[in-house]
Amino acid sequence: MLYIYKVILLGKIMNQEESNNHKKSPSIQKKIIILEEKIRNLENLYGMIEKKDFRIDEKIQSIEIRLKSVEISQGGYEQNWKTVGNFIIQLIWVIMAAYILLKLGIQPPI
Repeated sequence: MLYIYKVILLGKIMNQEESNNHKKSPSIQKKIIILEEKIRNLENLYGMIEKKDFRIDEKIQSIEIRLKSVEISQGGYEQNWKTVGNFIIQLIWVIMAAYILLKLGIQPPI
């Protein structure tokens, strides 16, 4: 991407050189040197941005791993609550059956 900027900037310099033939070449060379310095600075900034992007990706991956571990541990708690809920429902059914048998006067099977 920076190379595109370099080509564009050098193209602009060439256009300026053609349109301003009466200017001396040392001024154009100074402009080229200044533009090359700017391009180097942009390349350095681009490298720093890539490093930060890589660090952000690493942090996102670590957060995703922690989130998955939390989801897995929560899944274990859900299973425990389902087991407790099933036990309570079965206990209610047994109590209701015993109450109905008592009201009807039927002996429960032994």
